[in-house]
Amino acid sequence: MVFLFLFLFLGEIFLGIKIGYPITEEQLFLAKLGFGSLWLVRILSLFLLGGGMYFFYKILKNKFKNLEIGVCLLFVTLSPTFFSSWYNYPLNSIKIFFLFFLTWWLLKNKVNKKLIFLLLSIGLILFNFYLYKERAEFFNKLDLVDAKKEVTERVSSEDSLTYQVKFPLIFRRAAYNKYFLVFKMYIKELVNYFDIENNFFQEIHPTEQKSLVIFYWPAMYLFFIGSWILVRRKNKNNVNEIIILLFGLSIVNFYFSKGPVFQRNLLNLWPIGLLVGVGAIHLVNYVLRKNYLLFKFMAIVILVFNIYGFLNGFYDIQKRPSHWFDNRPVAFEFIFSGLKSEKIDDYRYIYITTLFGETKKYCNFYFQDCDSSKIVFDSFDVKDKIAENNSLYIGFAGEFLGKDFYNFPSDWKKRITGKGFVIINSKKIVDNIANGFGDYLVIARK
Repeated sequence: MVFLFLFLFLGEIFLGIKIGYPITEEQLFLAKLGFGSLWLVRILSLFLLGGGMYFFYKILKNKFKNLEIGVCLLFVTLSPTFFSSWYNYPLNSIKIFFLFFLTWWLLKNKVNKKLIFLLLSIGLILFNFYLYKERAEFFNKLDLVDAKKEVTERVSSEDSLTYQVKFPLIFRRAAYNKYFLVFKMYIKELVNYFDIENNFFQEIHPTEQKSLVIFYWPAMYLFFIGSWILVRRKNKNNVNEIIILLFGLSIVNFYFSKGPVFQRNLLNLWPIGLLVGVGAIHLVNYVLRKNYLLFKFMAIVILVFNIYGFLNGFYDIQKRPSHWFDNRPVAFEFIFSGLKSEKIDDYRYIYITTLFGETKKYCNFYFQDCDSSKIVFDSFDVKDKIAENNSLYIGFAGEFLGKDFYNFPSDWKKRITGKGFVIINSKKIVDNIANGFGDYLVIARK
């Protein structure tokens, strides 16, 4: 089994090399700390995830069969979320490793499981606070700003109806008050966490720019089978406590983190993978024991479609990485690759957009002269302003022509050159990272 996982790890490394995706902000942070090259950071991330898998196995060793744990870890390893974790988000790999190491160590020392949950929850909250710097979803809702806005909108919309149902305001306020709506928002988040679509069908999520599949839809049936098996299993209390602990920590991580759903749901990968693994083993065992053609057909269909989902998913990621991953690294690489090919001394000023992130952070990785007084890191607007002559402008088409959320002009190149610019290069960035400014990143000189 160990050699199988080593083979899969090597396969994922080969896939990562073939994709050749640029450095992300988290990897940039670790590289600056002295971890060296991009691929050293990625290999260390995969090593940490492998260590996390080992301690996850140790946590479950005396409570589940080795084959069940092995199949669980196989599903986890083949998940695109697992691949993305070590390939793009090394801090999540660190989180997984220490979380499972501490869980194993505390269980080994017979610490009460409720106390383990409390200690690890506090650790997760502090780590996420450090990782994301911004306030997590949980704290964003506590400031009551969104709740107050929704209360006002609901009451105003009812008051503006042509045919109103007269009802005293005091009673309406009992239902439409900011505290109740905050409670509703938290329940909605919890529903999102348990949403089957988020875990088994999610590709492009309607409320996020993009997201990765955690598991493919055929695994949903294995999940329900595994859940049913564990409910009926003898000595289930000890097993259920571990599963509840894992799901509980996953919920804490979901509430106290930011980002796309698949990142916030990262810890969900492991307990769901466990139930999927148990379901897969028992489905195969049942089919082998019983001579029912229908069940054999169903088992084959479920397993074949799971394999197809994994293969097709990784093939699609390899063919269209920018469709699945955060596109900001692609944009930063384009900006500074273009800047490297230009002679800075030939320009009076160089304006570089900051619409989609801290461009200067990446400049220090790709480029040497970032502190030059000629380089201005800021969003620019030359729609109605006169651009500086003998200057280089790098930004989205909307920074040259003006913001437009709905009908960004298709003849943007003609319009930009009509303003006296010479377009040196341009690149389409899929899944717009600068809303209202168009899909094209432009390097142009005046």
